[in-house]
Amino acid sequence: MKTKLLFSVLFAIFFASNSMSAQCVRQASDFGNNTTPNYQVSGDVTVTLNTGGQTISLDTGTDFMTAAGPDVNAYLIKSNGMTNAQIAGTPLVSLENIHFGLISSNTVSPNGAKSFTVAIPSGTNIEEYDTVFFYCFQFNHFWDLGKFTPFTPANCTVLGIEDEVFEKQVTMYPNPVKDNLYVNTDFPEVINIKIYTILGEILLEEKITNTTIINTRDFKHGIYLVELTSGNKKITKQLIKN
Repeated sequence: MKTKLLFSVLFAIFFASNSMSAQCVRQASDFGNNTTPNYQVSGDVTVTLNTGGQTISLDTGTDFMTAAGPDVNAYLIKSNGMTNAQIAGTPLVSLENIHFGLISSNTVSPNGAKSFTVAIPSGTNIEEYDTVFFYCFQFNHFWDLGKFTPFTPANCTVLGIEDEVFEKQVTMYPNPVKDNLYVNTDFPEVINIKIYTILGEILLEEKITNTTIINTRDFKHGIYLVELTSGNKKITKQLIKN
């Protein structure tokens, strides 16, 4: 009996840990930001960052409801510190967005369950997105919006795993360094590198691909931080200058 119980507990822990790494799900809320009540969204809306951090999904529940429109589309956007009212008054073309698809049209009912999965555009930092946004093109009209907690490595294991993979694709040597620092990457996209002092002063910033040589001859002896980013992937390494 004890053996079976122990096995069940271990299996549950294993399943939970693997489920956590498979995807990260956020519930969007605080809809009802259109002054016309009929346009306001109600019901379940979830945003899911999928395994590998390369695709993102938007799902509406069976209880999802909003007004019908000729071409109401769903987006993910960055609020960039704006209030809901400010976002509602901003033209869609001025909002950095990820387009999911058509929620409502003359032939598609706006209500009920729908599911969209799209690739995250190259160079996009998904951690900066925090708003689900609905917009009707034909009416040139804001429909509604809701907020969700942004994905970060601290609260989403998908991003944590992605950073670990990213870190394995970037090496720098020698460390400690005296003159030339070699930064080598097998990563397929451009990487932005910054070198900071421990006080936060930026000494160098540039974009790199493949192998890059950085001359550190003029750096003072001490400890530096090397930050490497690409899209929503970010790692920080310590560099010692002799």
